[in-house]
Amino acid sequence: MTFNISYFLSLFLSLSSIYVLHLKNNNLPSILLYFIIPITVAYTSLILLNILFESTDESTNNILDYTELRYYEFVRHTGYYTIFPPFIIFIIVFIVLLYYQIF
Repeated sequence: MTFNISYFLSLFLSLSSIYVLHLKNNNLPSILLYFIIPITVAYTSLILLNILFESTDESTNNILDYTELRYYEFVRHTGYYTIFPPFIIFIIVFIVLLYYQIF
């Protein structure tokens, strides 16, 4: 089982319901406000998203694969992976020297 966009959207909806309920209704019991209502909202939104948008998972996986491929191709063509390690070592040595007030 992988994390997909429907889980993200249901989590976002449940957290936004907590926020709205916290701002509007301070007289609700805490167990209802922070536990039962958000779990119910998350569960129903997850079921509705899975029923209404069945192809969402496939589309987001295709988009993720495309962006990952583009990123790896960009890194491979630029050659920055051979430049960054010495540069990072140089920056660390420079910061240590500045800390000991040698410069």
